[in-house]
Amino acid sequence: MDGMYDYMSQISTQMTGMYDYLGKMTTQMSTLQVTVNEMRDEFRSFSGRYMHVTVTSDYHNASNTNEENVDEGERGQE
Repeated sequence: MDGMYDYMSQISTQMTGMYDYLGKMTTQMSTLQVTVNEMRDEFRSFSGRYMHVTVTSDYHNASNTNEENVDEGERGQE
């Protein structure tokens, strides 16, 4: 009977260790999720700024080109 008690006690200790391990893993996963969310938000804000600059400069270049074309067209009509 003592052997059975020792065996059950050992299993109980292992289960407690496993529970602690799972608790640590859960904490690590939560930390990882927070880090991933922060990286995603940082990327979105970075890409938002970059895309804004890109779109603005493309629009600006396009409007410059159009103005130049209009000028050349007016010169041709004169």
